[in-house]
Amino acid sequence: MLLYTVVTVLRTPMAAPETVADVAEELLRHRRLPDQEFCAEWDSARETRAAATDFRRARLGLGPAGRPHHGSGV
Repeated sequence: MLLYTVVTVLRTPMAAPETVADVAEELLRHRRLPDQEFCAEWDSARETRAAATDFRRARLGLGPAGRPHHGSGV
Protein backbone atom coordinates (compact mmCIF):
# COMPACT_ATOMS: atom_id res chain seq x y z
CA MET A 1 0.00 0.00 0.00
CA LEU A 2 2.86 2.38 0.74
CA LEU A 3 4.28 1.97 -2.79
CA TYR A 4 0.88 2.78 -4.28
CA THR A 5 0.81 5.97 -2.21
CA VAL A 6 4.22 7.07 -3.54
CA VAL A 7 3.22 6.34 -7.13
CA THR A 8 0.18 8.61 -6.83
CA VAL A 9 2.50 11.59 -6.26
CA LEU A 10 4.45 10.73 -9.43
CA ARG A 11 1.90 11.41 -12.17
CA THR A 12 3.99 9.94 -14.99
CA PRO A 13 5.14 6.35 -15.45
CA MET A 14 8.65 7.55 -16.33
CA ALA A 15 9.41 10.22 -13.76
CA ALA A 16 12.93 11.62 -13.62
CA PRO A 17 15.17 9.56 -11.30
CA GLU A 18 15.97 12.69 -9.29
CA THR A 19 12.26 13.27 -8.70
CA VAL A 20 11.74 9.69 -7.55
CA ALA A 21 14.69 10.07 -5.17
CA ASP A 22 13.32 13.37 -3.81
CA VAL A 23 9.92 11.80 -3.09
CA ALA A 24 11.56 8.80 -1.44
CA GLU A 25 13.78 11.03 0.69
CA GLU A 26 10.81 13.10 1.84
CA LEU A 27 8.97 9.92 2.77
CA LEU A 28 11.93 8.47 4.68
CA ARG A 29 12.98 11.64 6.49
CA HIS A 30 9.59 13.07 7.38
CA ARG A 31 7.30 10.04 7.01
CA ARG A 32 5.05 12.02 4.70
CA LEU A 33 4.69 12.68 1.01
CA PRO A 34 5.47 16.05 -0.55
CA ASP A 35 2.53 18.44 -0.87
CA GLN A 36 3.05 18.74 -4.62
CA GLU A 37 2.55 16.31 -7.49
CA PHE A 38 5.26 15.65 -10.05
CA CYS A 39 4.08 15.52 -13.67
CA ALA A 40 7.32 15.95 -15.64
CA GLU A 41 8.59 12.96 -17.55
CA TRP A 42 12.23 11.90 -17.52
CA ASP A 43 14.29 13.29 -20.43
CA SER A 44 15.41 9.75 -21.38
CA ALA A 45 11.94 8.20 -21.19
CA ARG A 46 11.59 7.85 -24.97
CA GLU A 47 14.92 6.03 -25.34
CA THR A 48 14.14 3.86 -22.31
CA ARG A 49 10.78 2.82 -23.77
CA ALA A 50 12.41 2.02 -27.13
CA ALA A 51 15.07 -0.11 -25.43
CA ALA A 52 12.42 -1.96 -23.41
CA THR A 53 10.37 -2.59 -26.56
CA ASP A 54 13.43 -3.89 -28.41
CA PHE A 55 14.27 -6.17 -25.47
CA ARG A 56 10.75 -7.61 -25.40
CA ARG A 57 10.81 -8.13 -29.16
CA ALA A 58 14.22 -9.84 -28.95
CA ARG A 59 12.84 -12.23 -26.32
CA LEU A 60 10.15 -13.20 -28.87
CA GLY A 61 12.72 -13.66 -31.63
CA LEU A 62 11.73 -10.47 -33.43
CA GLY A 63 13.95 -7.67 -34.69
CA PRO A 64 14.06 -4.19 -33.18
CA ALA A 65 10.91 -2.11 -33.66
CA GLY A 66 10.94 0.13 -36.71
CA ARG A 67 13.86 -1.72 -38.32
CA PRO A 68 13.69 -4.84 -40.50
CA HIS A 69 14.65 -8.13 -38.87
CA HIS A 70 18.00 -9.44 -40.15
CA GLY A 71 17.38 -12.14 -42.72
CA SER A 72 13.67 -11.44 -43.07
CA GLY A 73 14.00 -10.19 -46.64
CA VAL A 74 12.09 -7.02 -45.78
